[in-house]
Amino acid sequence: MSRFREIAAELNALPGKVFVVATGAGATFGEFFVVPGASKTLLGFFVPYDQHFFDEFAGKPDSYASPDAARKLAVAAYYKAKICKKQDSSEFVYGIGAACSIATTPERAGRQHKIHVALHGEGFTEVWDLILDQGLSREEEETAVRNLILEAVCRAKGGTYTSNAFQLRGVVSFNCDIAQATISEEGLVEEGDPPFLQLYHASFPNPPCLEQGARVVLFPGSFNPFHEGHQAMYDLATQILGQKPLPELSVRNADKPPLDYMSLNERVEGLQHTGVVLTRASKMIDKVRLFRKWGVSAVTFVVGADTWQRILDPRFLEPGELEEFAETDTKFLVFGRGDASIMATSDLRNLMIESEKARSFNRPVSSTSIRKEKLRG
Repeated sequence: MSRFREIAAELNALPGKVFVVATGAGATFGEFFVVPGASKTLLGFFVPYDQHFFDEFAGKPDSYASPDAARKLAVAAYYKAKICKKQDSSEFVYGIGAACSIATTPERAGRQHKIHVALHGEGFTEVWDLILDQGLSREEEETAVRNLILEAVCRAKGGTYTSNAFQLRGVVSFNCDIAQATISEEGLVEEGDPPFLQLYHASFPNPPCLEQGARVVLFPGSFNPFHEGHQAMYDLATQILGQKPLPELSVRNADKPPLDYMSLNERVEGLQHTGVVLTRASKMIDKVRLFRKWGVSAVTFVVGADTWQRILDPRFLEPGELEEFAETDTKFLVFGRGDASIMATSDLRNLMIESEKARSFNRPVSSTSIRKEKLRG
């Protein structure tokens, strides 16, 4: 029996189950299924060769061979695993994602080979990043991917195996990072009396905007990262409304995958100077309901024109929600953004705060372009 299969057999005797998702280079991990009792470890193994299937499963990454891609796969796998094991809460489950760019034919001169494996579980995210120069064969690099995935499974189940991937020849860099949760899923409840909101606030520890009966000004966003355009909106909204907005980051976005803890901690850190409130309220109406349960009288949202369009998207707008916005005196301060139009029909105008300064606002910077520039650098 090969050493890989010996380790797999040892892992099958330990508690905990994993769902593994790996791009094409990780397909050799399927050897795990050859070992009797593999179902004691693996809930499933999925190989999304096509980018469309990747995007559908985990959301579109900035790069398909990056730590971000591996983390997205691991988080999506974790939530699939949680659904699968919902009836048996006594056993811990984990998600593992692998995203790679390894030896191929024909090979481009100077191209580095990248192997990224992520493990996501309750309260932590861990990532292994291995960068290789050319020189290893495709088979050798596939073995490295398989062994790094196996190391992630060992980490999840409490095994002792380490892949020693950093000892491969041609290693440019090898790094392993772990992010612990600074919040708990239980703390981000949407129900309860009153609901608990996790506050990270540097500018004022007891925000007056959350006082009972006050109107809260929320600035919802993914803030990946918080940039000068966000800051300009924040400053102008403060000037227009006479009140500082409270940035709000939902760990469950309506049209984006859940966040891993590395991403979450990075975004919270980027908002240290303004403070941020974390919730699990994915839709605007959910945010209104949540903050009203907290005791505020009403909510004003600071949003860009693109977000305003998504609010009105039938995919996210249930019957009666526009009426509920009106009944709860919810308002929207909508900022212009490039080509995104600010729709304001007669039935929507009563929800909007009219401001020519906000309407004419246009900052071309975007979080996506900043992340891509960072990848190129």
